[in-house]
Formats: sequence, C-alpha cells, structure tokens
Amino acid sequence: MRGRGSSALLLAALLLAAACGGGSEEGGGSGDGDGATGGEPTVLTAAPGEPVRIDLEAFEYGFRGVPEAVQAGPAVVTLRNPGVEHHEAVLWRRNAGVSQSFDELLAMPEEQRLPLITFRSAGHSPPGETDVQEVPLEPGDYLLACFFPVGSVGNEIGTGPPHWQEGMRAELTVVG
Repeated sequence: MRGRGSSALLLAALLLAAACGGGSEEGGGSGDGDGATGGEPTVLTAAPGEPVRIDLEAFEYGFRGVPEAVQAGPAVVTLRNPGVEHHEAVLWRRNAGVSQSFDELLAMPEEQRLPLITFRSAGHSPPGETDVQEVPLEPGDYLLACFFPVGSVGNEIGTGPPHWQEGMRAELTVVG
C-alpha cells in the first residue's frame, strides 16, 4: 500500500507528464492546445448543486475538450461526433495502489488489466450524433479511450486497430 507522500509524488509526476506531453488535433490526444505553461492544472468545476459538464468532440482519431482536471462529484459527459466513423468515450479510473501507466495497462491482456481499473462510463456516438452520459466521478486518475476499430463506418465495424492505438485516448485527473 502506498503512503500519502508516494501518492502525491505520483500525482505530481502524472500532472507534469500531462502538461509536457500535449497532443495535436492531427495526432490525437486531447487536441486542446490551451497553451498551459505548467503549475497547477486548471480544474473544471460546477456551481454548487450542479453537475460538472464535460463537453467532448470526437474526431478521427482524438478528442477535443478534455479537461486537465475535473472536480469530483456528479458529471454530465456529452460526446459529439462530427466525424465519419463511429466513436465512443470509455472512461476508466486507475485503482488505488496501481503504479502502471495507462499505456502499460492498455498493453496488458484484458484479463490482467481489468482488476487494475474501474469502469466508470461508456458513451457511443455514431457519425453526426451526440451521446450524453451521467457519471459519478471519484478522485483519481482516469483514461478516456475509443475502442472502435478503424474503418467503423455506417453499419460496418472496421477491421483496423482500435482508435485508441491511433491516438484517440486522453488522461484526466479528478480532484476531491
């Protein structure tokens, strides 16, 4: 079991990696390009008694609108898909005490990965449509990813790699 110091150090390292890593709209990731220069992340919050509203846009192959950090509590996640392929936003929380990065977790066989993460939500948005999910968010580190295979257009499921392997994944932190 990790102590408070180890958890704080891990969180600081994750926030630094997120601030330095960035993604471009062409290459996937969050694609926000908000120009953050480090320091404390900007936390998306809500008015008292209201859910946090996370408005995402899915594109081939990434997400726009992914916040660095979100206030814990109820959230409404909207996924808009103006693209040509099917997209989804699957949200997982890394379990307490798990030290593997999300890249390491995604590389694991599913039967090894699933005990280390907690499923929180999944929203599917066909091309030209919008999906809305209500999600209770607990403090921790989260992965947002699309698992549709490349080429999933119309009624056809593609045969390419999953979208997350093309860059359609993002990380965010939920703070309490």
